[in-house]
Amino acid sequence: SCDRNIVESRNGIAKRRYGLDRILAYLADTAKTEAALIVFAMEAVAITLWLTKDNIFYLFNFSYIGLSISLGIFLFIKKYKHARRIVQLLVGLYMLIYLGLICNENMQIEGFWYYLFTGVFEAATIH
Repeated sequence: SCDRNIVESRNGIAKRRYGLDRILAYLADTAKTEAALIVFAMEAVAITLWLTKDNIFYLFNFSYIGLSISLGIFLFIKKYKHARRIVQLLVGLYMLIYLGLICNENMQIEGFWYYLFTGVFEAATIH
């Protein structure tokens, strides 16, 4: 089963309680370190949840999202102008194909795709 709500609540807790939404990377070296730390943290969470909950979903979910975010940071460092959209596309396809079609979750992500293609992503996050 897809325990999407548990995953989303853990991400929200990490942002609000521990202030992880305030971590910013301004320099190229700092951004590389941030990308590596994101992969490490997501893999640590993925392996821990996979082993404790005995559900392979956690391993796939956190690994995929961590690698997608790290790829976006790497592309941003290289000054690729569509880095943000590539990450949004990767995460959106994951939500649509894996969570929506394979796991039959009621995602209601039409706003995500609309704002992705119009270039205004913040509203899709709120949606």
